[in-house]
Amino acid sequence: MDISIIIVNYKTPELTINCIQSIYKHTKCSFEIILVDNNSQDGIEGVVSKKFPKVKLIQIGYNSGFAKANNEAIKIAQADFTILLNSDTVLVEDIFSKCISYWRESSENIGLLGCKLRNPDGTLQLNSFWGANTIKRTWHANPIIIFFNKLLGIEHPRKIYPSFQIKDQEKCVDWISGAFMMMDTQTLKKEKFYLDEDFFMYSEDIELGFRVNKKGYKVVYYPFGSVIHLGGGGTNVPLTRRPQLMISSWLCLLKTKGRVYFLLNQVLLTINLLLDEFLFLRRKYFFKRSISISDLKAKLIRRLEWHLLLKYTKPILMFSSKTSSSTNSLKFNR
Repeated sequence: MDISIIIVNYKTPELTINCIQSIYKHTKCSFEIILVDNNSQDGIEGVVSKKFPKVKLIQIGYNSGFAKANNEAIKIAQADFTILLNSDTVLVEDIFSKCISYWRESSENIGLLGCKLRNPDGTLQLNSFWGANTIKRTWHANPIIIFFNKLLGIEHPRKIYPSFQIKDQEKCVDWISGAFMMMDTQTLKKEKFYLDEDFFMYSEDIELGFRVNKKGYKVVYYPFGSVIHLGGGGTNVPLTRRPQLMISSWLCLLKTKGRVYFLLNQVLLTINLLLDEFLFLRRKYFFKRSISISDLKAKLIRRLEWHLLLKYTKPILMFSSKTSSSTNSLKFNR
């Protein structure tokens, strides 16, 4: 068998069904689908059993998170290659056959491969891949840096597509999006390239890319095929999910860069938040400017970030995989 396709469902039954249908419609290589359900209780098991009887179903029994759910399926994957595929993706071509052919013909020592992700309107998604998770991101969010960049007409780095993405050029990168991740099954299990279960959701793809590169394998962005990703590549994360996104990104910094680097990032983030609040109050009280809806939204996010900063910096700093439980100790609890 060519490929084992792993999909995790958590209360997204319609998206999951559409994803599976697109796989059967466009895939010409031999494959198996392993569907993992995080105790959604949305009727997905009955629908899949009836419409797609060949799909292998795993019921976790509780909301285990993205990493653990995928790892449970990886254990029973039998094909030459394993694909981790988000339930909110839709295939528009035989992308798996393209990726398999590229992998087998490549001279690179590939450990992880991702394809181009597109929005429903066909435009590129920024999070098809990106550079390393570094303190530079926090630096570019500093209000003073933003002000001078605007003054000098410098575009924010996250709004600029790397030239090789625009030119459709394959490239070795730091990490690729967890919406579509392809691995050689034998290498995956030999090198233990499982997702880190300390992450409940988000940033596990960044941490995996770090480990794959560290082991001497290449993380490759393959641009000659694409899938539609309805989730927006992490750019439209709802406010309710933002806390988990931030907590996971901080944990990833700790794991990939170390405690000193993590602390420097938190200090810079504190400065950013204080400057933002000062500028907000300055506009409101000193200049008597009217406050827009976007200003109020930014203030709400700032308050949320400040709360998370105070509550989670110490637990993350003291975090150890040896003491974390299988229920993901850094899961955000409302």
